[in-house]
Amino acid sequence: MAMPDRPEITGPQHVKRADFRFTLSAMVAFTLVGCGSQPKLQMDDWGIARKADGSGYSVKLQGKASGMGAFSAILQYIDHNGCTVTQDLENFYPLGEEIPVSKVFEVPTKAKIQRAKLVVDFTPDEHGQLQFDQRRDMFTNERTVDPLPPGKKPGPCPKAKKTPESSFGQSSREENAATMINIAGYRCGRVLEAYSIGGGKIVVRCTEYRDGRGRVKYEIDTNAATVQPLD
Repeated sequence: MAMPDRPEITGPQHVKRADFRFTLSAMVAFTLVGCGSQPKLQMDDWGIARKADGSGYSVKLQGKASGMGAFSAILQYIDHNGCTVTQDLENFYPLGEEIPVSKVFEVPTKAKIQRAKLVVDFTPDEHGQLQFDQRRDMFTNERTVDPLPPGKKPGPCPKAKKTPESSFGQSSREENAATMINIAGYRCGRVLEAYSIGGGKIVVRCTEYRDGRGRVKYEIDTNAATVQPLD
């Protein structure tokens, strides 16, 4: 039996990663010892499986990581509609010591996924600043998930309907704010509103996930490099 065409997943299609230079002193002041250590990633297992209720997929990661900096897990996939999607899963920070990586992530999508690629990259930290110009891939693996039936072709990918929120233009300040929130361990999928309240503080309202679900609000103190969730 002839195998269906296997589209190539070449990289992120619609997710921008912000280069920023926030000083994360509150997070890394106690971790400068051993900052010269080389990053290591041991990925023992990863898998992706469709949920029984058809609401999406579960992605599992299992392994170990070490190094002074930030590891970022990214899932890129092509679905049966021919749409290419990139989803940030999570960042994790060994802070110079080896940590276990045992995570399960939810990928909400009604469309079946043809092929998926997991990418884990590493951004080194030097004296409390992430060096984005030194980011590099540590792990890449692509696999078939739910192949198209024989003779069926994907797509075309339907265009997303734009709303005032989904078409919100992301300035560099908003991208930086979202990245800082995610690094602090909270969720900000897309910035909806950001405004200054004085004293180096800004209030940021976000969708909780990149697909637009959920609403969350945070206060960022840019002087102290801290993030505080707001009710």
